[in-house]
Amino acid sequence: MKDSRMKKWEQLEWRRPKDVFGEGRFKIYEDPGPNDIKQGKCGDCYFLSSLSSLAEYPERIKNIFITKEVNEAGIYACSFYVNGEKRTVVVDDYFPYDAENEVWGFSRPSFKTEIWVLIVEKCWAKIYGSYQRIEAGTAGEAMYPLTGSPHKFFLHEDYERKDYIW
Repeated sequence: MKDSRMKKWEQLEWRRPKDVFGEGRFKIYEDPGPNDIKQGKCGDCYFLSSLSSLAEYPERIKNIFITKEVNEAGIYACSFYVNGEKRTVVVDDYFPYDAENEVWGFSRPSFKTEIWVLIVEKCWAKIYGSYQRIEAGTAGEAMYPLTGSPHKFFLHEDYERKDYIW
């Protein structure tokens, strides 16, 4: 028996931004910011929070993108660090769409007609093989592939003196 989340996902359609926003009425990004991101039906808040942290400095988001402009083919390339190596990840612009609620099914822009969040999330799903496989994780696990900067977890209960962590 499928869980209720999967049943909801089956209701999603694949649509292109030009079909949702209109031809020429959207951009990859204009001025990416931390408040541009809304989570949808995919449980990847850890990843979206990492994106939001990066978006505090818009250039960090822009640096992920190899493709800088919307194109008719709807093909976009981004840079990620996969297993420690810088890789180019290429995706198309068909994204899960919730036609019943008239919103993107997974991540979506908060107010703008920018598609950078949808593209980066789809790249993340491609790296892992599907949107289903990117549910649940930690911000540290997401930040490394986005920036190339390693991370380390510290469990507070492992330290008698908490000030050693800092």
